[in-house]
Amino acid sequence: MNPFYIIAVVMFIIGIAPLSGLILFSPGLASEGWVGVVIVSFGLVTLAALVRAALSRRLIWIFVFLQVSLLLLVAYENLSHGALYMGT
Repeated sequence: MNPFYIIAVVMFIIGIAPLSGLILFSPGLASEGWVGVVIVSFGLVTLAALVRAALSRRLIWIFVFLQVSLLLLVAYENLSHGALYMGT
């Protein structure tokens, strides 16, 4: 098994919690500063790694779909001025 698949999936697993935190517990990226930018950047790098891995292994497309969904929810949260914000 190619270790790149494992790295891409591990990156996805690591990035779930921070992206979910941005979606549910943050009113927007402006309030997070550089930490929010780092989290979104890691999400985009993870998406690129997952797409590269999915080109060779079809099962990885499930992770690609989930990652795109998370990133779209972060974008929606930012553009809707905290519509999904649950508060802390």
